[in-house]
Amino acid sequence: MSKRWFTADIHANHANICIYCNRPWLRPGDLGPDRKWVSQEAASACAERMNAGLTREINMRVKPGDRVIHVGDFATKGKVNGIPGLSGSYTEFLSGLNGTWSLLEGNHDKQGKVKTIGKHLFCHLGGFPVFVSHLPTDNENQDPLLIDYVRRACAFAICGHVHDAWTVKTCAGIVNINVGVDVHKYRPISDDEVLGIYTKETRK
Repeated sequence: MSKRWFTADIHANHANICIYCNRPWLRPGDLGPDRKWVSQEAASACAERMNAGLTREINMRVKPGDRVIHVGDFATKGKVNGIPGLSGSYTEFLSGLNGTWSLLEGNHDKQGKVKTIGKHLFCHLGGFPVFVSHLPTDNENQDPLLIDYVRRACAFAICGHVHDAWTVKTCAGIVNINVGVDVHKYRPISDDEVLGIYTKETRK
């Protein structure tokens, strides 16, 4: 039986995310005393390790018939605008992942030329109406009218963007669950796991 998964903030090809979020693919000697890359080659090699590591972690869970909703910032193209990393298309990375992927737009996806299905969507998990958007519901770039509707119509929200800052938080009066890879062992989480986080939060 196929499953649905949620994840966010993969940042494929983007070496700098390993610095910002202390991802495990950094190696001794990659950075100088100033915490900058010693060379473009070191940055590219780190991005390659990260892409390979993320692919392994994702495919350990996701099967070919599954569906994955990626909640923004799928890839950031390297070697442009001073961003170290790989210059390959995000489709090269995507082709190695199991499942059928729906990519929502994050704030880095246009730079990576990622084709997305939109900025947000609504779905149901276990009978609960849910809002899914890269940005948390209290982000200044969210449409206030949209968030007012979400507050009235949805049980909770699924987001990314905040990386390892938190996993679950009430934002603008709405419980937000961060499905980003940096707080979920670099793996997607299932509908049931999302619901488990929501249930635990509401029982506090």
